[in-house]
Amino acid sequence: MLLAHVSDIHLGRRQYGLEARAKDYEKAFMQVVDDLVKLREEKGLEAVLVTGDVFDSPRPTPSMYMAAIEGFAKLRDSHIEVFAIRGNHDASPLNPVDNPLRVLSNTGMLRLLDDEYVDLGDIRVVGIGCRPGDRGGEVIEKIKEMYKGERTVVMLHQYVKGTPYKYPMPDLDYFAINEELPREPYYALGHIHEHGLRHPKLKAVYAGSLEIWDSSEFETYELAGTELRFKKGQDKKGFLLLEVDGDVKTEGVEIRGTRRMIRLIVGISGDEPGEVRKQVEEAIHKIGVRDAYVEVELVGVMHDGARLRDYSLKELRNEQSGALKIDVRMDLHRRAVKAERGLQRYGINEIIRSALLSGLTDATGKEDLVNAVMEALALVEEDKIDEAIKLIRRRVGLDEGLGDAHDTRS
Repeated sequence: MLLAHVSDIHLGRRQYGLEARAKDYEKAFMQVVDDLVKLREEKGLEAVLVTGDVFDSPRPTPSMYMAAIEGFAKLRDSHIEVFAIRGNHDASPLNPVDNPLRVLSNTGMLRLLDDEYVDLGDIRVVGIGCRPGDRGGEVIEKIKEMYKGERTVVMLHQYVKGTPYKYPMPDLDYFAINEELPREPYYALGHIHEHGLRHPKLKAVYAGSLEIWDSSEFETYELAGTELRFKKGQDKKGFLLLEVDGDVKTEGVEIRGTRRMIRLIVGISGDEPGEVRKQVEEAIHKIGVRDAYVEVELVGVMHDGARLRDYSLKELRNEQSGALKIDVRMDLHRRAVKAERGLQRYGINEIIRSALLSGLTDATGKEDLVNAVMEALALVEEDKIDEAIKLIRRRVGLDEGLGDAHDTRS
């Protein structure tokens, strides 16, 4: 029997505050739908297992609902059954039962398996809804109640301890469950976004998200002076095919034509801001960034006498490079000087920056926030109070309106 495993669709995710990224997530979903219909026609695909996070929010907008309905209706009309479980983004922890997937289930778009199972011939599919890791024992007990040996596929949206993920994500530990699960079933997993990630002991594989989630997945370059080095290509995204015949054989299916997401890491060793800007401009021209999202990371030691805001590359961000957007993130500090008795002496800005970073160890985007605070302090020094206030308001999202806020958990 041929099944497809799709996960972490995240419809409605306005990554980096960009509506274009929300469209990218929707486009990826619709491309997968087309691929699944083709697999039904060519290989007899029986059903699709969706392991959570169909939506990026438990309160999807009408447009998010319409995108989901369009895709799932196309699968239904092609006689492909769809079974789904709730992820942590699909449901409020206060009321996980009432969630948007239940709406889709009640309207016939899919079947929600919320601690339930369904038999597809002699294959049993068990669906367990996402819950906090401190209820992991409950997950194990429910699996034991419902599975029937090796011809069982268990759908989970959890981090299973022992899985060697590439990059940390918010709330990873909160949704972590013990790896002491029954060994016989195959586990179709959601929540971790790396495509085809396997658990080292269990028969368990993550399908991964359909779109790029973290900058560690970007096409990456390093720039040192004028030397530009290619470091890695953009990570693959897609879904899995499961051939269930006794053992489960998996095959990855890659999504094509996704937007380029580019990361440029720039090492700075006392370089003047103007020289850095020139080098970055030349590097971006060599790379070619049309329609791409670009993240420039400035790392190292500032030029003596320069301020953090001198490296903001505002001119670069405002130029017509053809990029979707260029964001600049800074991890810069001043050169330490030796004071009496061998102690290192820092300026007040370095003291403030160090205190902020140490106090925000668990915060998402802390480097961005600290950089914004430091830029605002520099503006205050120049009596540009209004500009400083606007900068902080933009960083915390007050100028975008409450409707643009989104949960960053996964």
